[in-house]
This record gives sequence, structure tokens and C-alpha cells, in this order.
Amino acid sequence: MMTTTEDELRLALSQAAKDVHLSGDLERFLPPARRRRRPRAGALALLVIVVLGTAAATGLPPLLSGKPDTVQRLFLRTTRQGVDIRAYAFSGDFWQGLEGDLSSNWAAGLVLGSYTTVPPRRVRAEATAIFGSDGHDAMAVVVRAGDKVALVRASFTSGASDSMHPVKGWAVLAGLGSVPGGRVDAYDAQGHLLDQVRVPKPTNLARGGPSQTFQATFVRRTHQGLLVVGRTIGTFLYPDIAGPYFVQVGYEGLGICRPTSPTGLAPGVDVLSGDAYPPGSMGPPITLVVVHSGNDIARVAVVFANHVSDSMAPVDGEAILATLGTVADNGELQTMPQATVYGFDKQGRRVASVALTPESNGDCWPPVQ
Repeated sequence: MMTTTEDELRLALSQAAKDVHLSGDLERFLPPARRRRRPRAGALALLVIVVLGTAAATGLPPLLSGKPDTVQRLFLRTTRQGVDIRAYAFSGDFWQGLEGDLSSNWAAGLVLGSYTTVPPRRVRAEATAIFGSDGHDAMAVVVRAGDKVALVRASFTSGASDSMHPVKGWAVLAGLGSVPGGRVDAYDAQGHLLDQVRVPKPTNLARGGPSQTFQATFVRRTHQGLLVVGRTIGTFLYPDIAGPYFVQVGYEGLGICRPTSPTGLAPGVDVLSGDAYPPGSMGPPITLVVVHSGNDIARVAVVFANHVSDSMAPVDGEAILATLGTVADNGELQTMPQATVYGFDKQGRRVASVALTPESNGDCWPPVQ
């Protein structure tokens, strides 16, 4: 099929995308709610090329092929067991549905629900995700509810339960545990039971995709409350970041390397945000700093021009620092004033410092073999 107009191209992409099956690895990089201000050459770009080849260079998965026209925050809530949920409704040319951004004290996750019409007194369990690290798992289910449904309650097989009032026909229910299964009950405003459906098997974004559970290299909270989870796969470190308004799951792989000097520091910086959408719709951006450090460095810290800072003890020479706020004007990385990364030894003495600029990319030598 020859495409000569933008509309024809959109139609071709949409049709071809229906036959694309996403791999378990690729699913961690969806959906496109987090667009980086300055893309870095890394695993994400490689995976997109793989998908293009698989789909005969004509079809992109719908969540990679176009940005939604609108995004609306539906609700922010925390369950009784401490699972944080941020729900956003998307509508666009390629996909209409809900994105649930999830986090616990141990991990971040995503769950998606496609828009469907349900009868007024019915509910539909759209998708389920299990996420966690080091055996500390949680489960979430996206529910689509009819107009007469005033309350939905999930009773998970693990023993956890959760309930909420649907917002514009959507609900996301979550609980601790990873035992698949359970039931969702729907009630009207008078408390009468209207409908019951089963919690579906975990889907985690892609049909038949694996659960978002793994062994973490480190898990930490910043003093601003940001959750930072790092996991190592081969010679790459993959961070997950959870802020008050959105999560970044499966940020592109950061190559692990070690400066030749025992007190060497090699920092890189990037900005995570929902910049594809109206300003502020996904909350303020998050500045992410990766630091490779030498053997004598026991703690690293970053201090920005506005005196916001973060620090951690490197794990095998690797550290991920994160800051919420406006260290760069409007989240634009190129406007970030110069910051400083410090290195401290085991006695707490400052033994190294290096300037952090928008061009800092975290490269160092030699790479880990």
C-alpha cells in the first residue's frame, strides 16, 4: 500500500499495529507518557528498531506510534496497604484508555485498560498487573464501570482487598501480594450488589507478558519522597522512578562503567516528564542523575543551583540520584544551571567533585565486562 498523505499513513500504521505482539522486554518501556527532553542513545532506541523490523517497517505498536491528543488526570489515591495509584485517561488516534501508574515501598509498575463501553449496571475487569522487587509484590486491576455503579471492591486471592468510587467510569484497585485471581464486586448507591467479575490473569501491558517482578540492586527513597529502584541486567542498570504524579518504569538501560581513578566520578543527567502533553498535566518533572564512581567513593551527592540535593551510597560503584522540581526552567534540560556532584570516602571526607551540566552523559572508562 502506497501512502501519500498523513491520513493514509496513520491508517496504515493503525492497521499494521493490530498484528504486532509486544515482547516481555519491550513492554517495560510502554506507554509513552514519559518523553525525555533530550533522548539518549540506549536500549529504548534499539527496541524500537527491533519492532520496526518485526512489523515489516510499516506498523508500530499503538502506544509507540503516536502521542495521545489529550490526557486527563482522573485520580491520585493510596490504598490502605500503602499502594500509590495515579490514574490518567488518554484519548488519541491510536489508543483510548487508562494508564495506572503504580508504586509501593519496593517497586513501581504500570497497568493499562483500553476504553470499552459497559452496560449501566455492569463492570468489566480490563487488565491486571503484578509488580514488585525482592519478593515484596503487589497487584492492581483496572476496572471499567457502568453509569449505575457507585462502588467497586476487589477481593484478591492473596487476602488483600480494596475499594473505590469509580471516576468517569474508571477504577484501579490494588493490594499487596502476588497470588493471581480474585473477584471484583459492583454496588449501586444504595449498597445493592449489581455485578461480579473475576480478576483476570496478570497481563502487565502486553498480552501474556510476564509480571514486573525482579531482584533489585537497590531500593531507596529520597528526602523528597521519590522512590528510586535500580536493577542490574548484565552490564546495564535499569532504574524505575516513582514520583507523586507519575512513574517511569523501565527507563532505558544505563551502561555500567568504572572510572579509572579510585576517586573518579562520571555523572550523567536527564529529565523525566510528561512533556508530550499540556504543561503540568502529569505534574512537575523529575531530574535523574546517574553517577559512576571509583572504588574509594563511599557516598555520592548532587547539589543543584537552587540548593536542592540528593545523595546515596553507591552499590558496586553505581548510584541513581533523583530530584523533584524545577532545577531546569519548564523541565528543559538545556536550561539547567551547572550543578556539582561530590564524592566522599568511608570517613565522610570529600575527596572528589565534578561539574554536572546538561551535556553530562555519564560516560566513563573502562566499561564493565
